[in-house]
Amino acid sequence: MSGGVSQFNFMMLFWIALGIGVVVIIIIFLLKFLGKDSAVTAMERSLKSGNYKKALNAGLKYIIEQPNDFMIKYNIAQAYEGLKDYSNAIFYYEQASVAAVAQQEHDINAQFVMKIANLYNKNSNVKEALGYYKMALERNPNNTKALFEAADILYQMKNYVKAKEYLETLTEMKPDNLRAKFILAKIYYQIGEFNQSASAFKVLIKSLPDTDAMKNQSSLMLADIYSQQRKFDDCVKTLSPLLNVPELFERVLIRIINTYIIAGEYEKAIALADKNMGRASKEAKVQLNYMIANAYFKSGDVHKAIQFWQKTNQLDPTFRDVEIIMKRYKPIIDTPNMEYFFSKSDGVFENFCIKMLRLKFVNGMGKGHNFTAFKTQDAVHIVYRRPFPAAPVDFDEAERVLRQEILGTNAIKIYSLFGVTDETKRHSIYRKIELVAGENLINLIGKG
Repeated sequence: MSGGVSQFNFMMLFWIALGIGVVVIIIIFLLKFLGKDSAVTAMERSLKSGNYKKALNAGLKYIIEQPNDFMIKYNIAQAYEGLKDYSNAIFYYEQASVAAVAQQEHDINAQFVMKIANLYNKNSNVKEALGYYKMALERNPNNTKALFEAADILYQMKNYVKAKEYLETLTEMKPDNLRAKFILAKIYYQIGEFNQSASAFKVLIKSLPDTDAMKNQSSLMLADIYSQQRKFDDCVKTLSPLLNVPELFERVLIRIINTYIIAGEYEKAIALADKNMGRASKEAKVQLNYMIANAYFKSGDVHKAIQFWQKTNQLDPTFRDVEIIMKRYKPIIDTPNMEYFFSKSDGVFENFCIKMLRLKFVNGMGKGHNFTAFKTQDAVHIVYRRPFPAAPVDFDEAERVLRQEILGTNAIKIYSLFGVTDETKRHSIYRKIELVAGENLINLIGKG
């Protein structure tokens, strides 16, 4: 009987000891689990409050015990990123990614890959960033963030074809992504697809608020497209609203004036420049006066052009080629009556020439693009009215005029303030003429 009781007591003690052992193991496991949970919670709490050092210290302590825990590595990376230690942040994000893959946590790993890519991008390591964005797209081709960032990097690298492919995919998925459409419009422009680029910029201009810088940039680039297509009216219409944007005013004003000059609308160019001269800075005034001079010169009003080049020179004698222009046209500036000789009016010019040459009787007149020919009883006087040396093309035209309108002359005199080019001296009629140029012509003009 006593032996049976002893055996029973022994079995009871065994089971009690075993139970206690299991409880102890469970308690140890729970303590470790709760410790881990507490460490993770404490780190996350510190990260949220911006106490990155505290989060980092906790993470580095715990990772020694759990070297394969990807969430702890991820939180350590976040702490380093918060402290702007990007190299260590990237290291731990990459470690977290490797650990997540090892534990088959592919969805979580995809988030880590994007974090690594964004951090490389933020740190201007665009090649590494691009590699991770591509990795993200291999796992999820519809990752809109990865599509945009990869395309943006490729655009900066001038890999327009691949960037275009990504952005066209993105804008099909997200037609309201205006930033993507903006870069895509710029890509169309870069690869010469101007019609597509113009269409995209028009949509952006309509869709974006006035306060968005992309709207103004879209207008500037659309205007550039119109200019290249020689749609000058559309170019001016697109640019004109930007005159009301203070930081763009002078830049846009100069572009509009230049567009008018290219289009041959010299009066509009001069009027717009003159109207806004008072609002312009000193630097802009220099350029405006120079452009007015160019407009007058191209319109044929040489004397007015020189007046505005003089104003440019007074404001900034180092601006572009104004110093050379002043030296070249010094004879015109210093000589009286040049305003009549270079008058835009045919009547004023012709009356002055008759007076200057003392022509009592003019039997006939012939005209070319750059000269007027006066026939008298014993000679033909061809007066070249441009402030350049006469070119072979001028002599070709003079020869045609002589043959068609004033044949039978005995002498030909050509008057050109700046003489003729060397090439012109080889022209067939050069040997037959008397050239009056330089000081000799200046004396005639000065006396009037």
